[in-house]
Amino acid sequence: MTIFDPKPKALIASTFFFLAGLYSWIFLVSDHRAGLPLFIFYITIVVNTFFSLVLFSSIIPRENVTQKILDGLLIVCYLLLAQGMRDPASFLFFDTLLFIFATAKYAFLLGVVNHPRLLKRKILADLSGVCAGVLAFGGLVAGYSYVATWALAIVFVIANFILFFIFPLYRLDSRGHL
Repeated sequence: MTIFDPKPKALIASTFFFLAGLYSWIFLVSDHRAGLPLFIFYITIVVNTFFSLVLFSSIIPRENVTQKILDGLLIVCYLLLAQGMRDPASFLFFDTLLFIFATAKYAFLLGVVNHPRLLKRKILADLSGVCAGVLAFGGLVAGYSYVATWALAIVFVIANFILFFIFPLYRLDSRGHL
């Protein structure tokens, strides 16, 4: 087993993102009550990312340059999302950008990876993330920052519960198909 195997790679990346978020939460967020929904959202997305990395790292060709570029953009977005916990507008901007890049990542895999149903479900989930980020940002602009960030966190936790337990997204059957 190497760090390039899916589980160690996912564990290293998720731990790194978690620590970046925890650092931001402890040292950058001045109002922890107002920032709590952003922290909950961030931790949820890191957990989601672990399972996504485990699955998709096992089926995406390593030499795919487009994927490497998009992965780099996603890493930058995660770090900016973590530091954005101190400001809901920044957080929602980087959240939406992260989901836009994630949607592109999986859209570019259509025709490259032989799992079109899985990719289309992942793209739909990421597009839902884009819409949720835009709606939350709209709520923030309308003056409902606290309600918008809590709504985003609650909806995101519920959506992840559904994607993990009711309609599992990050699972291939024993033949490597959905």
